[in-house]
Amino acid sequence: MVLLSAVALPLLGRIDSLLLLWPLLFVIYYCYGTQLSLYASTTADFFGAKNVGTNYGLVFLAWGAAGIAMLAGGLALFVAEREERAPEGPELPVVRILAEVGAATDGYATTTVTAPVDEPFLLEFDNQDDTAPHNVVIATADPQEDAQAEILFEREAFLGPRVAEWEIEPLAEGGYFFFCSVHPTTMTGTLTAQALGNVVAAQDLAFDTDELILPADTPSEVVMDNRDVGIPHNVSIYTDDSLADPIVKEDPTPGPATVTYEVPALEAGTYFFHCDVHPTTMFGTVTVEGGGGGGGGDDGGGEAATGTTGATGATGATGATGGG
Repeated sequence: MVLLSAVALPLLGRIDSLLLLWPLLFVIYYCYGTQLSLYASTTADFFGAKNVGTNYGLVFLAWGAAGIAMLAGGLALFVAEREERAPEGPELPVVRILAEVGAATDGYATTTVTAPVDEPFLLEFDNQDDTAPHNVVIATADPQEDAQAEILFEREAFLGPRVAEWEIEPLAEGGYFFFCSVHPTTMTGTLTAQALGNVVAAQDLAFDTDELILPADTPSEVVMDNRDVGIPHNVSIYTDDSLADPIVKEDPTPGPATVTYEVPALEAGTYFFHCDVHPTTMFGTVTVEGGGGGGGGDDGGGEAATGTTGATGATGATGATGGG
């Protein structure tokens, strides 16, 4: 029984299926009860039968004290490991991936993410699923379709609710594949490493900056990193705060998500941007520098609204607080 327990206990932390977990727990508790019935006779064998009542009481007290100590230690480890964080250091861009309850069949809630090119970033994995363990593996391609696919990053799967944060080594520009090693056919997504340009983060119903700087007389991009889960935001650019002439205007996107907005060539000057859903708290100024000619204002410095390329992932932007 002791040997069976010694084999079964370490397996608890490696079980990925509830169908295997419950039989294993039954074996452990069955052995536990059997061993407990032998404690009195074992005490008599070690210390003699004369004072077995007193000795057994002391052994049982020691056993109880050890159980309390083990429980306290386990709780301490549980609290300490609720959030696995990357080492302290300079602030890095953050890429967020979300797995909701039922992700094993429904897949990641975040299926497309954008990361900076040729620089490290933090991968924040929010596993809200307490029914099955999940993780994030980054590869050059889908290993199930490409035998030459190279695994670039992998960590052990864990049960939610829990947030893990890992520092990822720089990636070359291009497309990558991410998946859950426990559910590789249903939990998949794409990661694109690219130059991010102007990034504005939306969090707690506020932008992290109230000024965007763009080059004059040349097309450019603005990337919105919506970190507010389930809350839609966008970045709309107008010639001025009258909102009469939109330059870039697209439908809001719920977070977590990143959206890349294509901005047409603008004349040097000052323009206005805001979130159409939260215009009183999320707004700022677009400064177009360089080139010649007049700028925003009532005369209008832009062209008609252009399209965007949206994504349902999250990429981080470092910044302070509040926009506007």
